[in-house]
Amino acid sequence: HSVWHLGIWHVLPVVLWGDGGDVWALTPPASVSPTGWTIDKLVNAPTPVPNASPGAGVLGKWKYIEQLDAFLALQHWHEGNIWIYKPAGWVEPVNDDPHVTISEPSSEGYFLPNDDIVVTADIGNPSSVITEVEFLLDGVTLAVDTTPPFTTTMTSVPLGVYTFEAIATDNNGNRFVAPRVAATVANHENDPPSVNISAPLDGAEIEFFEGRMITVSADASDTDGTIAQVEFFLNDNSLGVDTVAPYSVEWTAVQGTQTVTAIATDDTNMTSTSAAVQFDITAPGAGSALVLQNGLDGYSGTDDTYLDGFHTTFPKGAEGVLNSLPNQFNTLIRFDIFSGEGGPVPEGSTIAYAGLAMYKWSFYDFTYRAHALLKDWVEGEATWFNAAAGVPWSTPGAAGSGTDYVSAGSPGTVTGWEPEWVVLDVTDSVQAMSLGTLDNFGWQLLGSGVNYHKKFRASEYAADPTFRPKLILEIDPNQLPTVTLTSPMDEEIFFLGDPVTITADASDPDGTITQVEFFHEDVSLGVDTTAPYSIEWTDHPFSRNTITAVATDDGGATATSQEVTIMSRPPGC
Repeated sequence: HSVWHLGIWHVLPVVLWGDGGDVWALTPPASVSPTGWTIDKLVNAPTPVPNASPGAGVLGKWKYIEQLDAFLALQHWHEGNIWIYKPAGWVEPVNDDPHVTISEPSSEGYFLPNDDIVVTADIGNPSSVITEVEFLLDGVTLAVDTTPPFTTTMTSVPLGVYTFEAIATDNNGNRFVAPRVAATVANHENDPPSVNISAPLDGAEIEFFEGRMITVSADASDTDGTIAQVEFFLNDNSLGVDTVAPYSVEWTAVQGTQTVTAIATDDTNMTSTSAAVQFDITAPGAGSALVLQNGLDGYSGTDDTYLDGFHTTFPKGAEGVLNSLPNQFNTLIRFDIFSGEGGPVPEGSTIAYAGLAMYKWSFYDFTYRAHALLKDWVEGEATWFNAAAGVPWSTPGAAGSGTDYVSAGSPGTVTGWEPEWVVLDVTDSVQAMSLGTLDNFGWQLLGSGVNYHKKFRASEYAADPTFRPKLILEIDPNQLPTVTLTSPMDEEIFFLGDPVTITADASDPDGTITQVEFFHEDVSLGVDTTAPYSIEWTDHPFSRNTITAVATDDGGATATSQEVTIMSRPPGC
């Protein structure tokens, strides 16, 4: 039996529902005691009641729905039976507890030296009768106010960081402590953050296909603080928020002209809005997308199978279905992409986009990622234990992270409950295959969510070939630039405070280099737009510091250099 506790101990009963239409009220004694409890069957209304089936009960607690002034419970997790219970004459108890918030200053608000700081507490519960508010500065009483509006002022405040609290007391002696806020008095006013949309590019044309996901990303920084969040907007409607760099969200493409902006918020709640970027999602076939799908335009280069954890020695590559169930049915798929393997794409091509599209024809939602495989396999021979006849997986089920498959997968794609196309962005792995830094052994589908059996159409599915797996490619005619760090040397040692000159060689086979940006870990150290490309870095921390360089060409394509690690030590070490 599930129970929902309606209120505090000595006032309200506990509502119980075990099955069918009977609802019971368990009433506690006036004071805490193991005796004195009573239970009463409540009167049923002459309305339909849940079916009395063995073991039905409540699959979850009663939840009070304020808009309905009623209680809701879930009876069956597959059929979705929802039942409403509303006690006759129910009156929601009034909570008159004191509640205040500090409305000013805003947390981490900036002030100039000798400014006044006004501290104001707002009443959060109109039912409470607040008799006083005590204001605290850094834990010490600053002032006590007994009449609204509750406020006090610090005058001519010197440099520093100040933390404020407010303690409200009501006419019953109850107290409430408001969340702390902080204010900074500094020699400059807070500078706003900066933000710009980095993808898609302004004026871009992107071909639409069912299930296509578009990554909307932005660069954001704050000269005198940190970025708290970046919120993305499509045609003035929020797409979502990202709080960790690199800032991005995923959007399911819709045909038409679209406009995106981003709003960055810094650690003082100051915001800036990016310039708008407009791009077009074109009709299918209007762009330069190349679709690889068995039976389409004579293509027949798809291999797919699932590894069966029940029938561990039987290959499943000839079946028209790809079963998917974590740790029991593991799905593998590969396409002949490049000319050296019989595909249509020249090696070394710049891959602007690659989408792995799989049709899920069963139910249940899930979040999938495509992890590039590190071991070659044969469709007609791969089993739970072997990648090919006599060639075992590192871990049964191709489950070896870092040995059977690349640990970092594609961005997660959330599937809906209903049958639909699932499209995974595998651009990075296909680009690596094009450059020869990753072998094309295809992908394994992994993910997270409700652990139920799901099914995809396979390349052998005969009833409707259009539902077979497909790889959607956009080839950028712009060739990638190249960049190499030439100094410092790997594992070179520097003393703290000494300048480190970082230099790079960069070139572009079909254009020009527009800039080279240097990074320590993921933090930009600076940009040089003129060869020879270099910067000086003086504030390197006491650590092993990893440096890279990213070159950008006149077509917007980028390339990242090898990593170089330097040792930074205190003088004398």
